[in-house]
Amino acid sequence: MTASILNMAASIYSILEGFMLAQWLREREERRTEEAAERGREEGREEGKELGHRAERSAWRAWYELIQSARQAGLAFNEPPPGQTDDSTEG
Repeated sequence: MTASILNMAASIYSILEGFMLAQWLREREERRTEEAAERGREEGREEGKELGHRAERSAWRAWYELIQSARQAGLAFNEPPPGQTDDSTEG
């Protein structure tokens, strides 16, 4: 009985430790992303930013045109916006 309780406690501890590690990794990634963005602004990479904005606008424009065409044709449109995934189609 004591051994099973200890095994259960160890399992719970491992699960909690995994959650804490995942949270720490997410927070670290967020910090790194924020720091990288700040460095990019400080270094003045305006040309790179403009190219990125153009590509993003182009992707959104293409998506918008597709959704408008689907609406005009009376078709369902389930494609997620650029940068997002649709988990309901996986699996």
